[in-house]
Amino acid sequence: MSVEFNELPHATRFGRTPAQFVEMVRDAVTGLQSQPPETLSLGIFAHGHCYGRPAAAWAIDQIARLCKGDDAL
Repeated sequence: MSVEFNELPHATRFGRTPAQFVEMVRDAVTGLQSQPPETLSLGIFAHGHCYGRPAAAWAIDQIARLCKGDDAL
């Protein structure tokens, strides 16, 4: 299973918040965890300016912590 996330359209086209982006990734990771680990591919595109640098840095940090806590990712 391959999943890619790009916060640029999430923020600019749909007007969503950094917390909503983190929540979306968290929900997807929960689904990915039910798949065999050898089939996982997770790609996250991060543009620091989309939400404003401090908010984007927070979101990227939260996603990195989430992924770092799972050896399958």
